[in-house]
Amino acid sequence: MKLITNRDQLIRNIKTLDKYVAYGSQEEKLWAKERIRLGICFVAYTIDKELRFAPSRFIGYQDNSREKHEKNTAKDGRDTNPAITAVLGTKYGEQVNLNSAYVAYCKKLGITLSQITRSQTFNMCRKFWDLVLEPAY
Repeated sequence: MKLITNRDQLIRNIKTLDKYVAYGSQEEKLWAKERIRLGICFVAYTIDKELRFAPSRFIGYQDNSREKHEKNTAKDGRDTNPAITAVLGTKYGEQVNLNSAYVAYCKKLGITLSQITRSQTFNMCRKFWDLVLEPAY
């Protein structure tokens, strides 16, 4: 799959994931929540003044969907993270305030998180882009 190259592609993917969470079938909701639970690097965005999070491995590929994501055996954050950074023009990193907001968002969605330690995630903690998108619907 091709990596995103512009902001519109990124926002389209965020909207796709968000629709699965908010309006999808039960199966789509569970699938999307699992992507959010398993994510390490996220773009933060707001809808209706609520801070939400989209994992880079899903939103970093052009016109992504559940079906395309499941078929993509080569998906890798080491590819999507630089693509998202290039599109947004900002680096991502550990941010305590966004991590706390992510944990609260997961709790609201009924997602149970396990404690992430550096050794469990290739010596990494959750990371976030230092920017909050507000995709218009």
